[in-house]
Amino acid sequence: MSAFTNGALLEDVELAGECVRLVPVHPRFAPRAFALLYRNESVLRWLLWDGPETEDELAQSFATWTRDAEDGADYRMAVLDRATDEIVGTIATRFGGNAGAADLGYWLAPTEWGRGLMSEAVRLTAHLSFRHLAARALSASVFVGNVGSRRVLEKNGFLMVHTARQNARKGDRLVDEWCFALSRHDHDACTAGWEPRIDRVTWRDGGDAPVRG
Repeated sequence: MSAFTNGALLEDVELAGECVRLVPVHPRFAPRAFALLYRNESVLRWLLWDGPETEDELAQSFATWTRDAEDGADYRMAVLDRATDEIVGTIATRFGGNAGAADLGYWLAPTEWGRGLMSEAVRLTAHLSFRHLAARALSASVFVGNVGSRRVLEKNGFLMVHTARQNARKGDRLVDEWCFALSRHDHDACTAGWEPRIDRVTWRDGGDAPVRG
């Protein structure tokens, strides 16, 4: 393992803001998440993933929330509405072997759009990445035309770096993507004075947190 990770993996996480709470995905969330996702083109049209075909498929996917990679780990969190404590989406932090650089991916149920829930979930996830996971930069890509996701990123200090033509394959077609980046410096400037309502992180086997470079 690299100096970035020190071999450390998160055992558990709970983050919360005013409107949402983030916890690891778990099979217990599968029934409601499946109902929100199954063949829901309002969501799936903007994702590379075509969604689950069965509730059991999604439950199996939710059984593992962390994946160890060469230079970090990928973590997938459930986005819970604090008013109901029900899942309304998921958000993932994916290091994918790039020490200090993570990519964000997320979805939110259309019934919850416009409430600021995903904007807060992205802010909490950026906090987790920079404060606890030693990230130096975050990136995110959204399909061209996904104005809602673009606004979520821009509210959190992400800057669009370029438009990648025919950069991703969705089914049988290639799609253009808007590519965004957020540095630790810009994140700190954007969130000056802000702290999560809940910020609880547990490291596996009592391991040390990653070295923040």
